[in-house]
Amino acid sequence: MLAYRKVLLLILIMSLLAVGGGLATGLLQPWMVLVLFILDLAMLAAGSFLVCSGLYIKAHCSGSHEGKAIALTFDDGPHITHTPQVLDILKAHDVRATFFLKGKNIAGHEAIISRMAAEGHILGNHSFSHRNTFGFYSTSRVMDELERTEGLVEKVTAEK
Repeated sequence: MLAYRKVLLLILIMSLLAVGGGLATGLLQPWMVLVLFILDLAMLAAGSFLVCSGLYIKAHCSGSHEGKAIALTFDDGPHITHTPQVLDILKAHDVRATFFLKGKNIAGHEAIISRMAAEGHILGNHSFSHRNTFGFYSTSRVMDELERTEGLVEKVTAEK
């Protein structure tokens, strides 16, 4: 299966060729150009919102399907009140989870993050700002957000 990026590029090239050829021969109607433009925009928007499309950056969106397992994930933390409560419950039941951290939430909550790591939880990267417009960031801005958060987590836990 072709990567989303390659499919999108192929559709864009085909659209440009169709528009160029249609204009040269006079066979292309204005509504056809509009349909191609809307298709191209829809593909770009879908790739921007679906992280697993890999449009801007390679993303790992699935794991092993062997055996029965449940993955517990918590997003956008740490939270000063709720995260320690969740950690207490997980510890009482000897359960590990994955915590996706927002970089902007790390400062002031270093002790909570240290506890997560010490208790064997996986720390995930939810970017620095995790804004709704994240899907429209340039590759360099996405990488900056991820690397910035990774650096903060590494500074607290001494692990990447």
